[in-house]
Amino acid sequence: MIFLCLLCGLGAVMFYHALSINEGVVYREQVLGTYRPPIEKVRGCLLFLVNKVLLTDNVTKRLETVRASKKTYIQRILMGLGLAVLMGLELGSVGLFLGGVLFTWAWSTVSLSSRVKRWRENVLMEIPTLVRMLKIRFAVFDTVAAAVTNVADSLSGPLGKEWAVTVSELENRIPLESVLDSLAKRVEVRELTSVVNRLKSYYHMGLPEVPFGDMDSMLVQIQAIQRRAQIKRMTTPLMFYTGAGFLTLVAPIIVAVLIMMFHSMISGVII
Repeated sequence: MIFLCLLCGLGAVMFYHALSINEGVVYREQVLGTYRPPIEKVRGCLLFLVNKVLLTDNVTKRLETVRASKKTYIQRILMGLGLAVLMGLELGSVGLFLGGVLFTWAWSTVSLSSRVKRWRENVLMEIPTLVRMLKIRFAVFDTVAAAVTNVADSLSGPLGKEWAVTVSELENRIPLESVLDSLAKRVEVRELTSVVNRLKSYYHMGLPEVPFGDMDSMLVQIQAIQRRAQIKRMTTPLMFYTGAGFLTLVAPIIVAVLIMMFHSMISGVII
């Protein structure tokens, strides 16, 4: 309890110092034209702390990768921290407060990492479709730039959205090589980077007899991953309901055995 009060006091001192509420400072800021009302200073301090503590470069990059809202991410973390503070103050437990803070940090980190992983897996699943459509466009004598533009309508999901950004950049007359490099940097999926490198090679050196012919083994591996993912999606509900049914049958027996053991222990103590 004392630790939490000291923490709140330290925060209040920091905000008072940041606000600089005294006539001399206010007059100097008015003369220099840099005066801001106290409420705006509070808002600026909060935004500075949030950006430095919660939105690190790594977190910002991940949020931008999956195109998630920074505002929503921050709100969820602040809600968790607020709940930790309230529970710590209510129960007077520093350990509970620190546990709540650690849980909030771990939950936000794991959930964001899981979201990025699913996003990249979805991109990976679309690469065989991308390669197949590029092969079709090259078969009808499209240039590399034309093929990149024409396959956009055949893609969906995360890769489709990123590819639409690429097409938009091409329409704004950004060089093809820069556009492809930007795509690979945004997505950061190794297999897509391989496709991008081949497109850049075809752009500079011309098309080979069999475009993407050296990627057959990689595509086979992706298709195997797709099949495993489909099987997992089909079997997961079945496993869940099977486990739930098993627990429904076994739980009453376990509870009855525990009650009997507890009753026998109590009877022994009484005797």
